[in-house]
Amino acid sequence: MWNSTSEWSSFQTIQFNVAAYGNSLSSISWVQKTLAPVAALLVQPSNGLFGTGLLLAGLVGLGVSTREIRIASFLGLTGLVMWGLLRPDADVALLRHNAASLLFLLAATGAILGSERMPASAGRAIAIALSAGSMVIAVSYVQHSLPAAQSLVNPDARDGLRQANVTSWDAFNFINAKLSRSQHKVLLIGETRAFWLRVPYIAPSAFNGGQLDRIFGGNTNPDDWMRDLSHLGLTHLLVSTSELQRWHKQYHYFDLEKTQAEKFNNWIHQLPKLFDDERGNVVFALPNPQDLNEAPGSGSAE
Repeated sequence: MWNSTSEWSSFQTIQFNVAAYGNSLSSISWVQKTLAPVAALLVQPSNGLFGTGLLLAGLVGLGVSTREIRIASFLGLTGLVMWGLLRPDADVALLRHNAASLLFLLAATGAILGSERMPASAGRAIAIALSAGSMVIAVSYVQHSLPAAQSLVNPDARDGLRQANVTSWDAFNFINAKLSRSQHKVLLIGETRAFWLRVPYIAPSAFNGGQLDRIFGGNTNPDDWMRDLSHLGLTHLLVSTSELQRWHKQYHYFDLEKTQAEKFNNWIHQLPKLFDDERGNVVFALPNPQDLNEAPGSGSAE
């Protein structure tokens, strides 16, 4: 429903472009402009040590006689420069865009270090030195904020690292264990990383606040919300308060007027609460539309 770009406003499109491509080339300093074509090789925690080796090998690879190495070097360097100019901000997203380019440069580097142009022992020594040095610096860099070293050798630390980066992890476990894949469907508000769920869901991205606002905003009321949610086949609601606040601050996600926000808060507090991790991640059950249509004391058989 909310993945169709035809439903996006121009403001949402601008938000997405800034997040995906960062600042434009014309808006950054001359130092950043100079480094932009090779910025992916300098992004921390890659630290430039390993990246410099890839860059040198790619340049050398353009002049070798082996056709395959020349092609790999050309494709790697072309992609590197192209994405560096399209997204001059040197960050993790730039590394993702350059994944294919880095693979081509890695292939060219390996071929050159293992070729007859270089003694086998020297090639191995260079590869080991670059890889080991880059790994040590990268782990040390990440270790300041995450238990990177422990996660390399401890499965529990790896699980803890994943859980620390997904605030609704316990709520996901509850949904997977208690809800039915064939009977239930969940709307996520705030949490966007729902690919661990085994139950059907709708997870609006950080840029899809406008679509949520159309349901819960304006002069709508809980009866309107339930009609729209029922039309989408939704049976449950997962609200992640911390993620909702984070996306609202960055992208005006779920940007309801004060009176409408109060109406929404009053509504969800009246819903049956199935799970609460005491950290702001709550799973609610939505009323059955048939129950809403039945007036109290209608004389239905008990």
